[in-house]
Amino acid sequence: MNEQGPSYKSRAASTFWLSALFVLAAATACGGGGGDDPAPAPAPTPAPAPAPGPAPAPAPGMPTVIDGGSVQDSHQIGTTFFAEGSTATGGTGQPVAGINCAPADLTATKFTHLSIVRNGEQLAIPPRVGIVRDTGGNLVCVYNIHTHSTDRSGRIHTEGPVPATYTLGQFFAIWGMPLTTNNVAGITTDALTAVYIVDNNTVTEFTGDPATIELTSHRHIVLQLGTDITQIPVYSWSGT
Repeated sequence: MNEQGPSYKSRAASTFWLSALFVLAAATACGGGGGDDPAPAPAPTPAPAPAPGPAPAPAPGMPTVIDGGSVQDSHQIGTTFFAEGSTATGGTGQPVAGINCAPADLTATKFTHLSIVRNGEQLAIPPRVGIVRDTGGNLVCVYNIHTHSTDRSGRIHTEGPVPATYTLGQFFAIWGMPLTTNNVAGITTDALTAVYIVDNNTVTEFTGDPATIELTSHRHIVLQLGTDITQIPVYSWSGT
């Protein structure tokens, strides 16, 4: 018996299934006959960025240090303003601020520099504060904190038999002058607006009670009255 090809019925069935698959594929490609999906809603427009605020004000600048040169006992720095020596309410021989008046003792000694600057003008620190003489000019006694007899440079000399801590408030007490925000050495028309300390050419602003500032070796203390200063002269001297 000769081999025959597929019957008509088989060919018809194959054609039917091929047509069905074609229709199914076409329907799938068109989204299953359900029509196109709606277009997505447009994204909302972003709100405009707020305008930048004003830049913060810069912090006030610290004064810069400049070289004031070397000083000795005979130098004067600043304008003569204060009378020589301690006032009548300062050290005249009696104990003041825990410090006695006695013969000079140079066992432990050092210098601190003080500047009083009033509206940009430096006022000379007077000589002979803390040095007591009689009416004939003879030396009676010396406080451990004093200024030398011919020294208007602003150097405060501290000395004693042993190292000790001395403060700016003790110096003002021996001087017989007030040291407050509204009264610095008798000046009441220009308030104390800043206090600066310079150690090793580094400036810091002191915001506590200035009377508590320690008188250390080669330290510079600046009391600013009235307008701001932009420079602090730093002076040098031999020794402590």
